[in-house]
Amino acid sequence: EVPAFSAIKVDGQRLYKRARAGEDVQAPLRTMTVLQSELHLVDGQTLRAWFSVSKGTYIRSLAVELGKRLGVPAHLSGLRRTSVGRFSVEQAITLGDGVDWQAGLISVADTVAHLDTVHVSAQAAADVLQGRRLRVEQTGVVLDKGSLVRVLDPAGELLAVAEWIDTTARPT
Repeated sequence: EVPAFSAIKVDGQRLYKRARAGEDVQAPLRTMTVLQSELHLVDGQTLRAWFSVSKGTYIRSLAVELGKRLGVPAHLSGLRRTSVGRFSVEQAITLGDGVDWQAGLISVADTVAHLDTVHVSAQAAADVLQGRRLRVEQTGVVLDKGSLVRVLDPAGELLAVAEWIDTTARPT
């Protein structure tokens, strides 16, 4: 079950806004996918767990559901996200005196490297910067409708993320 204090929209309004306003909120049910898990009993009442889950999984709800299935009340005493997509906490840097934080920055183009890539000419790059759609003949690429692509200029710099629509890509 989606928590009442979540950002999901129901009837066009965020659940947390309705819950804070005191409304009786009927949260929708969602399928949660657990890709991997490690469970370790710390003591007779505490379970330490590590989960790899799909997008849209609510860990607090997962803990409550796990307790229900075990026949005991359950809640989280702590939560730490260790990765999102291809980025992990191991890549993080700690800020402090003398730390070269700029050395740890990831380029904007690399943050969307999981998307299909379209390299464009200088003229097509100028069109994108003007908000114009890219045409198939400018990219040499045809993708499924709704696909997102990263658009790189001749120097490999990110110009835009665009949505593929029929024979054109619209910068988003």
